[in-house]
Amino acid sequence: MAVNVGTAVAYLELDTSKFTSGFKSALKDLDSFKSKSSTFSQKFKGLSSAIGTVGSTLTKNVTVPLAGAGTALSAFAVQAEKATKKVTTYFGDTGEQAEKNGDIIKDVFSSGIPESMEEAADAIILVRQNIEDLNDADLATVSEQALVLEKTFGSDMSESIRGASSLMVNFGLDSQEAMDYLVAATENGLDKTHELGDNIAEYGQLWSQAGFSVSEMFSILESGLDSGAYNLDKVNDFVKEFTISLSDGRIEESINSFSEGTQQLFHEYKNGEATAKEVFFSVINDLETTMSKQEALTVASNTWSALGEDNALQVISALNDVGTAYDDVNGKAQEMIDNQTSGASGAIAELKNNVEILASEVGESLVPNVERLNEIVKDATEWFRGLNDEQKETAATVGTVVAVIGPLLLILSKVITAVVNIGKSIGTVLKFIGSLTGLTKVFAGIAAVFPTLASIGSSIASVFSTVGSVLASVGSAI
Repeated sequence: MAVNVGTAVAYLELDTSKFTSGFKSALKDLDSFKSKSSTFSQKFKGLSSAIGTVGSTLTKNVTVPLAGAGTALSAFAVQAEKATKKVTTYFGDTGEQAEKNGDIIKDVFSSGIPESMEEAADAIILVRQNIEDLNDADLATVSEQALVLEKTFGSDMSESIRGASSLMVNFGLDSQEAMDYLVAATENGLDKTHELGDNIAEYGQLWSQAGFSVSEMFSILESGLDSGAYNLDKVNDFVKEFTISLSDGRIEESINSFSEGTQQLFHEYKNGEATAKEVFFSVINDLETTMSKQEALTVASNTWSALGEDNALQVISALNDVGTAYDDVNGKAQEMIDNQTSGASGAIAELKNNVEILASEVGESLVPNVERLNEIVKDATEWFRGLNDEQKETAATVGTVVAVIGPLLLILSKVITAVVNIGKSIGTVLKFIGSLTGLTKVFAGIAAVFPTLASIGSSIASVFSTVGSVLASVGSAI
């Protein structure tokens, strides 16, 4: 359920001046009821007018705004609960972890990055699916960063998280280091074909086992793309084919085409004394510096079949160019977050989300009070016992209870007026009205449960104290 924060805040701004003046008018009408000089008809017209004024005042100045505020608070609380249950149910969390899920969701949502708590929950689920054993702070941070990658660059969030997980597993990085590399690579254009995360997830182990560092891997991928490779898959496939050719005999069959240095490294590799990375750089260097273009193309085609032709010599040669772009990427992910959340738009989004969090927590905190209020209402009067189950279950704030009072008093006003006009069944009606003195107890209970009504409670108490005593005396006299 979508809720407009501006509307919710507006509902909370009750017009207390109109509220107070309405009750003052009601007190004046009660004076005529109590006056000994008033006729029977005048007394009941005064009582009718007083109750009618109270009902109208409550309906216009309390029922409508508090019902709206109550609806808003309830909706925000429901959103928070729904998002929390989504994470908890997905992972089967219990105990302390189940309780913490709500806090983590609110932490992510408070950044202003996700548009809803459900979106924050979905991000958290993706991170926990792919990266295990993160503490709460890191879980929230990675979730926020993955969301910004998706919203800013169009990177698939699921693939980004799987890529980060691959970097952590295969290169021994922590979650923040992994996200820093992903953000740096994305900003440098490696995700222009929207396959970076997926490629890192698929080929990360290959690069690591071949002996490449994480910065070397990203530098080679960038060099390949910049030199004309169709996409990251082409570069990764070449490296994959190269490592396979080291062990399936293809390099060994054409080893005499390479320099003595490469031949020596290859033999050391076979004996476990050199890495695939070292042979890779030596072979690429030979293709680039010791052979003619035609010789290099021939060797590449014979060794790596059509892959060499498809990538072209300039792409293969460029893979030897390892720059320094990824030597220091510390803080790149946080820098991206800061850029995304800075300025007016970021501040407004953050404020909006934090208002919703506050509203949800207010709504959640009212649940025990609503249960107590239901008991008070049940004991006070049959009118409240007559509320249907749906109304009782959705009474998330005092507004939903007060919303019943105003219209109720308007109805009573019309009943009394009708009785005076037709002059029938006076005793029965007055006994019925006299039973409503319990309303005084209702409002006393409301004031006790909800201190926030203290500012208007004095006005309510003044009227109902008078109404209650008058009705009680009339009822007992019959």
